Amino acid sequence: MSRHLGALFSISVLLILVAVALRQDPGYVLVSWGTTSVELSLTLAALCWFASLWFVVQLVLIERWLLRLWRRNWPGFPGASALKKVKTSEKPTQPSTKA
Repeated sequence: MSRHLGALFSISVLLILVAVALRQDPGYVLVSWGTTSVELSLTLAALCWFASLWFVVQLVLIERWLLRLWRRNWPGFPGASALKKVKTSEKPTQPSTKA
C-alpha cells in the first residue's frame, strides 16, 4: 500500500511541477507538418518529445525481446549462433562399431 501511495505522491508532485512550468513558460514552439501546424509552449513540446522518446525506446525493447525469443525457439533463424548450427550438424547418422 505504501508503494502505491508513494507512486501517487510522485505523480502528483510531477503534475504540479508541470502545471507551474506551463504557467511560467515564456517560449513557444511551432510544429508544422505539411499543411498542419500546431503551436505549443516550450514545456509542453519538451514533454511531448520525452513521451515520444520513451515510446520509441519501449518499441525497441519489445523488438529485442521478440528477436531473442525467436532465436531461442527457432534454430534456423538467420541470427542463430554458428555453434548451435555445428552441434546440430555433427550428430552421428550411424552408430559406431568398435571391435
